[in-house]
Amino acid sequence: MARGAAGRAAARGAPAPRAESGFLKQIWQQLRSLPREQFGLVANGLGLVCAAREALPLEEIEAAWGWNDVEVGEDLLRAARALLLEEPASWRGARAYRPYHEAFLAFLAEKLGPKRMAELHRRLLETTARWPVARRLCLR
Repeated sequence: MARGAAGRAAARGAPAPRAESGFLKQIWQQLRSLPREQFGLVANGLGLVCAAREALPLEEIEAAWGWNDVEVGEDLLRAARALLLEEPASWRGARAYRPYHEAFLAFLAEKLGPKRMAELHRRLLETTARWPVARRLCLR
């Protein structure tokens, strides 16, 4: 199944076609119009999912940000659900979310910038992607 010009362009690292770029800019403006706190929540959640480059369950997004309040994750989904694809039962039976399109992933990464994306990758490494080390190996 063809992914379309924008998907092929994003996969190559090329900019999205002009029409799609305009659509993505419109989405970004809608996100920017959210109240500051809500925009921060959405930018952090979407940024983390983009940095992961794979679907993440809400539980992992919450853990990465240290969100202990169930409502915070639900707020993220309520505000950003249209921008995410849901993948059923990919992590321990939990639904997981990823950006709805590769072009959106590339666009958001560009908007957040390389420094912010590096911070998000670090956060994933410290939480979700951390490899458990057996205690007995550490003691040797």
